[in-house]
Amino acid sequence: MFRALTAAAALTLVLTASAQDQPNPPPTEGAAGHEGQFVFSQADGKARGCQVILFAEEEDGHYRADMGDCATQFEFLGDVASWDVTDDDTVQLIDEANKAVIELTPEDDTNAMYRGKNPLDGRDYYLERTSG
Repeated sequence: MFRALTAAAALTLVLTASAQDQPNPPPTEGAAGHEGQFVFSQADGKARGCQVILFAEEEDGHYRADMGDCATQFEFLGDVASWDVTDDDTVQLIDEANKAVIELTPEDDTNAMYRGKNPLDGRDYYLERTSG
């Protein structure tokens, strides 16, 4: 019985040491790779797209966004002044009250296309990169 307990304790130490030797996931790099020029559009193509520029410059705890004329085409974007990115690469467009207006998740590994649902109208929208 003592040998079984000793063997179990030794196995636990080995497994714990192995888990500690595993590399940690890389830290999030903030705006890196997510900034650039994009077109924001309705996924069904019924509305004309508008230009969005996501800057890597921090402003009031988030990153600066230039929504161009998007507020005239998509009223719910009217108060968007900044953006942020989550650990899972979801882009959040944030209003002046510091609230995410829409969250867009990446459609691929290149961060060239994001898709999200507007909670107000239930429609899907795209944020598609036009340049880096």
